[in-house]
Amino acid sequence: MKFSVVVPIYNEKDNIEELHRRIHDSMKSFAKEDDYEVIYTDNGSTDGSFELLKTLKNLRLFKIRKTGQTYAWDNGFKHAKGEVIFTLDSDLQNPPEEFKKLYDTMVEKNLDCVSGWRKNRKDTAAIRIFSKIGSFMREKLISPGVHDHGCSLKIYKRE
Repeated sequence: MKFSVVVPIYNEKDNIEELHRRIHDSMKSFAKEDDYEVIYTDNGSTDGSFELLKTLKNLRLFKIRKTGQTYAWDNGFKHAKGEVIFTLDSDLQNPPEEFKKLYDTMVEKNLDCVSGWRKNRKDTAAIRIFSKIGSFMREKLISPGVHDHGCSLKIYKRE
């Protein structure tokens, strides 16, 4: 398996079908269907998201108790079979159509990880403020050189 796409889900019933279609359309633009997998980890949804996901095809689905987005990603990573792993939120703020661009950048520059950048965020003012404070502190403490630490649109080499 060449690629895995790992997506945590929490109460995103209204976005799931479009998200799933767009992920597959994006992956098919540069990978064969049997070269990738899509993994959803439902993180305790109460809106019927898990039930809707069960009706869709070409995915691997896991359900965990509500423990947070990071744990949901960790669950997806543990089950991922791909040499390269994409991450993405389920709220459609980050376009899966950017996967190829991330992958091309990773290959061209021989990077282990490439992070997206949310230019037109749709978060509340409070979330943006806390995000800016966290990013400032992270940059000062460990200086990773990442513009948008909180962007979930990323690609990682398995190792």
